[in-house]
Amino acid sequence: MFHKSQQLGSARQATIWFREERIPVPHAKPGTAGREVTWHLPSSGRIRQMLRNPCYGGAFAYGKTAPHTVIEDGRARQRSRYRKPQKEWKVLLIDHHSGYISWEEYMENQRRLEANAAWSDGEGSGAAKLGSALLSGLLRCGRCGRKLQVHYSGNGGKVPRYTCRGDRGDRGSSACLTIGSLRVDRAVVRSVLAAIQPAGIEAALKMSECTQAEGDEKRKALELALERARYESKRARRQFDAVEPENRLVAGELEVCWNHALEEVAALEMRLTALGERPAS
Repeated sequence: MFHKSQQLGSARQATIWFREERIPVPHAKPGTAGREVTWHLPSSGRIRQMLRNPCYGGAFAYGKTAPHTVIEDGRARQRSRYRKPQKEWKVLLIDHHSGYISWEEYMENQRRLEANAAWSDGEGSGAAKLGSALLSGLLRCGRCGRKLQVHYSGNGGKVPRYTCRGDRGDRGSSACLTIGSLRVDRAVVRSVLAAIQPAGIEAALKMSECTQAEGDEKRKALELALERARYESKRARRQFDAVEPENRLVAGELEVCWNHALEEVAALEMRLTALGERPAS
């Protein structure tokens, strides 16, 4: 998961990849203090939770959050909690244990998450959004230096325009700058293609290598999922064999769990077989 989020550049894209490939991730069952783990397809919140948890970077941390306190009817009440800045954590022990990633990689993940956030002032670099605008988040106004925002209009709201609201203090309500995207995008595409044309063969070879690496990653993830599913299947069988035959209700529930585990094993084995038979791109 850490490698994939770094490769794709955002937690959202990593979530999409895991869900499209139908690769589950572990979730601690609520109320079990982490002793019981279930496996599900991840949500973007789960991926962000894993990226923000310092324990995966080999650190022990305490006091990372604090409650929002509001005054209601003259009494202080605690509402939802918020995450405090790292310098305000009560305890932070770096290199406390062996992590999945280094502390430097953990800090880089935090910077990437912050950079991908959609800041209200528009000064964050931002992650790629939906829409046909090619240069979203890359252009700045030639007058005030602010980043241009993308607005869609015309033809069912599919025609993009780059707009700068800027500081309206000196201009009343008029916009600072607005331009259509079609000519600008085409000019950039022509320049980029002209620049990379000599490296076309090298790029094709690199793409082939990336495709092979992507296939290897999928196979490795499926093999790990199959290993986990086979373990759960054997565990369910041991539980079924250990129950007394007279206890039919418990035996029936355990048999259902065992059958579900066997179905998951069979499904993963079929996916691995299909991945091995898929022709290379």
